[in-house]
Amino acid sequence: MIRIPTIPCWLSLSGCTSLETVTFSNLVHIYGTHIFSNCTSLKEITLPYNYGYRASIIPSYTFNECSSLTSVTIPQNYIGIYEGTFFNCTSLRDIYFQGSMAAWEATYKAETEYDPITGEITQYAWDYGTGDYVVHCTDSDIYKNAA
Repeated sequence: MIRIPTIPCWLSLSGCTSLETVTFSNLVHIYGTHIFSNCTSLKEITLPYNYGYRASIIPSYTFNECSSLTSVTIPQNYIGIYEGTFFNCTSLRDIYFQGSMAAWEATYKAETEYDPITGEITQYAWDYGTGDYVVHCTDSDIYKNAA
């Protein structure tokens, strides 16, 4: 396990194959993309509450290709989950959102977008390439079935 007090925008643990669990200090503010991309042994992460910030986001491709990631805990003050955040996190099964189902539904979550002419994907949804998972809110669970 690694405990991280702060993450400057230039720090990236991308490709760190021995990292399994991350727990942040509640004073951390995450910014920058691809911070944990291709951390193939990462299984669990608890995101910081970010005291001092009214709202937080999960930047694009933060956990891209983290194929062992099974569990993520997201505090209620997160208002956005951006493009490809959990792209191809094929083992993701549980998202623990520390707010109500209404708050989860109000959270911005990037959707897949297509080029109107070519039909090619121009932006990947926040959960593109994941399988079945459950979002556990404080008052209800939401099930996502890949099929």
